[in-house]
Amino acid sequence: MMQFTVGEEVHMDGLRYVLSTIEPAPSQRVRLLATTPDGARVVWTTLSKLEKIDAYTRANDDTERNAWQG
Repeated sequence: MMQFTVGEEVHMDGLRYVLSTIEPAPSQRVRLLATTPDGARVVWTTLSKLEKIDAYTRANDDTERNAWQG
């Protein structure tokens, strides 16, 4: 099972959330927060339904693109 930490951005059902609470075993429910044009969204779910955000877990060599050109 993947490891997640409080404060991490995750995907669930194609939407981006911040993981705000992880309850201890056996339930291990998690609370997710998101902002929307209509206000805050709060969702409770389980760890098994979360996905890591690919941009954070995939290696990306951006040294050349971000090099100072002074």
